[in-house]
Formats: sequence, structure tokens, C-alpha cells
Amino acid sequence: MVGKTDGSAPVETHAVTPVATRAQRRPLLLVVSVLLVLLGAAGGALAWMSIGTAVDAVVARTPIQRGQVLSADDFVVVQVNPDPQLQMIPPGQIPSLVGQRASHDVAAGGLVPTSVAAQEVLPPAGETVIGLSLAPGFYPAMDLLVGDQVRVVMVEPIYACAAGAPAATDSAAVPASSGCLDGQLTVPGVVVSVSMDSASSQLFLAVQVKQAAAATAASAAALGKAAVVLDTRER
Repeated sequence: MVGKTDGSAPVETHAVTPVATRAQRRPLLLVVSVLLVLLGAAGGALAWMSIGTAVDAVVARTPIQRGQVLSADDFVVVQVNPDPQLQMIPPGQIPSLVGQRASHDVAAGGLVPTSVAAQEVLPPAGETVIGLSLAPGFYPAMDLLVGDQVRVVMVEPIYACAAGAPAATDSAAVPASSGCLDGQLTVPGVVVSVSMDSASSQLFLAVQVKQAAAATAASAAALGKAAVVLDTRER
């Protein structure tokens, strides 16, 4: 279209055609909808594949401490994705673990590895397990753990003599052959069991010691004349 203005040259004008924005938006929404459907389908397929390849594995129901005797209640079966780098015990092996001792700690909810149990005979040859009942002040004010290296200390060596040794009030009156003053003032050992009476704070320990020193340590413990000290946990 050509028009004129007053005193000026003719000006060419064009009619403006309305843009069909509504018609353009519909294909875009359709494409987005299709993409969302495809993504949802892909996610569902991945989830289905993940479930389909999951395997049963054994995890610790509660914390497992090194040295404790394993029971069926210590374990629970869950489904996990297989990983060749993970050492997992199949549920069918749980009965074979019951009654064995844990070779290392396992946190609650952690996968139970194939090396969790140790077929170890306690005590081994040449060793003896003695029981200690210790009042507060006769053991460290920290948790003792199975496997800790400890020493049973005779707080009054005169009372730590083996059965039948003469009683005396002066260490000089004790025969050197009695076993009280022949260097057995401390007996090294390893903790194999720990329990605590929460009401009295009495600590009950089972300690593995050398057979030759077992009588001395047990005698002192029975008379309440023994204490336990913890040595380093560094390896």
C-alpha cells in the first residue's frame, strides 16, 4: 500500500500479519511432554534393571566386636547391587558363622565380609583363660575390648601365692620358692571376654595368660588382690 503525507514523497506501507504464537507453542509443549515421558520410562527401566540384578547379602544387625561369639541375631539379609570388589557372604552361610568368634569389628549396617569369622580354639596349647571380677578402681576407666593386651597386677603379692603357700605379713618371710617374689608380680594376658554389671560397676573379664602364670593370677583375683592395666593398642 502506498500513501502520501502532506507535501512529502509517497511512503510505501505493508500490512502486518498476526503471528500465530498459539500454534507455535503447541508443538513445543508436545515435544517437552514426549521428552518427559521418555525420561520417565528410562528411569523406570533403570530401576527395574537395578532391582532385577540386586542380590541378597548379609549385613550386621548390631555392632559386632572383635572376639565376640557370633549368633544368628547378629545378622540381617538385605538386597544390594552386586560389585566384584565387595566381599559378601550369601545368606546360606549364616548357620556356619554361628558359634565362631569375630575376627574383626563390623559396624551396624555394614556388609559382613567373608573373613568375619575365625575358627580359633581358645585357649590354645600352653595358654589358660582365667576369670577376673574387678571392682571400680582396679581396672582402667575406659572400655576394655576383646583382644586388648593387658597385665594382671598383683596389688599385694603376698596374697598372690599359689594354693598352699604360707601366709605372712612380711615379704621377707615368704620363701623364694613360693612363686610370690620370683618376678611374677605382673602377668601379661589378652582379653577374650568383657562384661559389666551396670548396677555395681563390677567388671568381669576373661583373660588368656600363660599356663605357668595362671595359678598366681587366679589366686590373686580370687582374693580381690589383682588389678588390670591396659597396655598399648598400637600394632
